[in-house]
Amino acid sequence: MGIRDFQSLRARLDDIRQDAADAGIRASKRAALAAHAVLVSETRIDTSNARSNWIVSTGAPSDEQRGPFVPGAGGSTLAPSTSAALDDGRDRINAARPGETIFIAQGINAPYIPFITPPVARAVSEGVRAARATRVVRVTGASDG
Repeated sequence: MGIRDFQSLRARLDDIRQDAADAGIRASKRAALAAHAVLVSETRIDTSNARSNWIVSTGAPSDEQRGPFVPGAGGSTLAPSTSAALDDGRDRINAARPGETIFIAQGINAPYIPFITPPVARAVSEGVRAARATRVVRVTGASDG
């Protein structure tokens, strides 16, 4: 099917626009997944509370605070806590709709949770904007309009 007239040209250009928008959304979600993985993986673990509280939301940063996915002590739940936190974030990021802003925020405001500069710098270099003061990573996807 080639371009035969202005209507077929318009249809082809609409297809190209939609393909570009879809690619932008996929790239935004990949960046959010990468940032979330770095934040979760680089957060110190003792009781699993801080690692479990990297909250992914859309529209606005979440003020949610939850208990650990897998409670433990002395880092005993490192693998299952990390896996559960990554799964939760992945599900929330993948549920984001076109045009929504994805936020990743630490739900616990405690002095023992350091902001991890080197990993965030790596995430920023992958195209994610990080706001250090609020501990939020914001990724904006292409709109569907």
